[in-house]
Amino acid sequence: MLVLLYQRFSKQTLPPVTALGAAALVMLWIDPYYGWHIGFQLSFFISLSLLLSFPLLRRLHSLPLQLFGVSAVAQTASLPIILFHFYEFSLLSYVLNIAFVPFVSLLLLPFCFLLFFYPCCCHRRLQRQ
Repeated sequence: MLVLLYQRFSKQTLPPVTALGAAALVMLWIDPYYGWHIGFQLSFFISLSLLLSFPLLRRLHSLPLQLFGVSAVAQTASLPIILFHFYEFSLLSYVLNIAFVPFVSLLLLPFCFLLFFYPCCCHRRLQRQ
C-alpha cells in the first residue's frame, strides 16, 4: 500500500527495497516488539534477500532453475534466523520448499481468491431470483 500511495501522489516509482524498509519501520513504530517476533524477522529478511538477489535470479532462463534459485535464496537467508531461534535446521526444507512454492502460488492462492469472491457472486444471483 505504501508503494501504491507513493506512486499515486508523487508520480514516481518507489524502489522495492525502500518500500520494504518503510513497511518495516511503520510496523516497528506501531509496536517495537515486532522486531523480536520470528515471523517479522523471517518475512522481512527473506523478502530483502529475494529483492537483492532478483538480478541474479532473472538471469536464470528456465522455470525449474528459477524455482530452485528462489528456494535456495529463501532457505539460505532464513538459515541464520532459524538456527538462532531453534538451534536446528531441516535439510528437507530445500526440497519441500521447491514442492510447496508452486502449489501455493499457482493453485492455493488463486483458489482462495476465487473463493473469497464466490459469496458475493452467489448473493447477487440469489437476489436476482
